[in-house]
Amino acid sequence: MKKGLRMPSKQTFVLMKKHFSSLDRLRKALPKGFDVNAVHPAEAPPYEVECRPLEWAAKRPKVDVNVIKYLLSLGANPNSVVPEEHTTPLHCVLNFGFWKPGPAETRRRCDAARVLLTAGANPNRNATSPRERARNTPFSYACFGRGQDVRKLLEEMQPLVDMSAQSPYMLLWSAIDNEHEAIVARCLEAGVDIKGTHHYNKATTMLRYAVSRQHDNARIVQRLLDAAPTTPAARRGAANLALKFGNRKIAALLGGVSPSPAAGRARAAAAGPTPGASRSRARVLRRW
Repeated sequence: MKKGLRMPSKQTFVLMKKHFSSLDRLRKALPKGFDVNAVHPAEAPPYEVECRPLEWAAKRPKVDVNVIKYLLSLGANPNSVVPEEHTTPLHCVLNFGFWKPGPAETRRRCDAARVLLTAGANPNRNATSPRERARNTPFSYACFGRGQDVRKLLEEMQPLVDMSAQSPYMLLWSAIDNEHEAIVARCLEAGVDIKGTHHYNKATTMLRYAVSRQHDNARIVQRLLDAAPTTPAARRGAANLALKFGNRKIAALLGGVSPSPAAGRARAAAAGPTPGASRSRARVLRRW
């Protein structure tokens, strides 16, 4: 604690926590001369952990950008770490995988992340043990978000990102899942082995995982095909899987079918009937 600042009482922390949804009420609740970086002990472990005011503001289901700006103006540390979770306020704001926010809340969280990044927040801070395979950085958390606002934020974050501090393999899975083509390209440039299997489903390869997503990510599939050659059997299996999920465009890219039923019928008509089909039709007519 800095000299000249005092530790807020437990009642002050509780009052602050109740007013994080309103900047005006929060200003009235904060006492003068308190340490904005003081850690408040958990009230009911394990449901609440030790947090600072900025971490509380970032962990709310609905983030208020003005509250985060105000706490930063008071000297809050943008790289403070939640003691038990090892996460920073930037981790908490960008935790799209946990909150699954709607478009409006996603936009607010992206704006809050920009404020924290401008204040010096580190997008490469790892929230897990160095011995663990996955490196949970704020950038990897952001890759679990969807929509144009998240894509724009990821583009802005890329110059600040150190790929050696990330887990490119895990990053690639989440980028494929959420249609972040630029992140897929950067992971492939980093030399990720796309022949590996999914960390949860060992029978799913990177290509099969990409074609099984229920969105049109043909360009991502093409990048995976360009990055590593695949066997005809693997392409046929991926094409069949794409058809199972109703994605004829990707199935056509893999050489499985025509892009549309009409195009398939036109191609079949141009090729003419096959001998086997003619004999079968003749047998059916003889029966009648």
